[in-house]
Formats: sequence, C-alpha cells, structure tokens
Amino acid sequence: MGVDVEWHSRVPDLPDWHASRRTLLGAVTDEDDLLADLLPTLDAESYPVLSAVDPYGDTILDSGQATIALSEVTRLGAEAWSERMFCEELARLLERCTERPGSVVAFIGD
Repeated sequence: MGVDVEWHSRVPDLPDWHASRRTLLGAVTDEDDLLADLLPTLDAESYPVLSAVDPYGDTILDSGQATIALSEVTRLGAEAWSERMFCEELARLLERCTERPGSVVAFIGD
C-alpha cells in the first residue's frame, strides 16, 4: 500500500501523472508502508493534521498546514532505524514546504 509524499511548487494535477511531474520539487516514498500503517493509529487531538491524511486517497497540505504537520512528525516516536530515517526525510520535505509559501505537500495514498 504505502502513502507517498510529494512536495510541489503549486497544487498539482494529481490525476494527470505527467502534469504533476512539472510541479514536483521533492518526494519521499513509503516503500515499507510505515506511514500507511502509522496514520490510522494517530489520534485527532494530538495529531490534527496527520490524523486527517487519507491513507487511501490524496491529501494536499498548504505551507501553513505543513508547519503543523512538521511539528507532529517531530513528535512521532519512531523506534526502528527505518522509521527514524523515514520521519527525518518527511520532516525535511515538510520543512522545505514551510520555507516556500505557495508550495504544497501531497500525501498520495493507495
């Protein structure tokens, strides 16, 4: 399954793969389903942005929402090395989005 995360210069046309590549600035691939497994376990009160990400559909965050998601990702208790590495990559991507107003982060579920 997996929930891949992409950083775009503006809201992408996700149904059109070729068009979405023109706005792509960076990506994190959830090859081990770490994010897909984690999202359903997050409670909405503690993780209001990440818990709202649809693991089966597409969720787009603007730079303001990415700021909140970044703080949520840094609070995740990643235990395994692969989880820590994924969270660090995701945090870097979210941070880059917060530094570039107008850009967005797209969580692409299966």
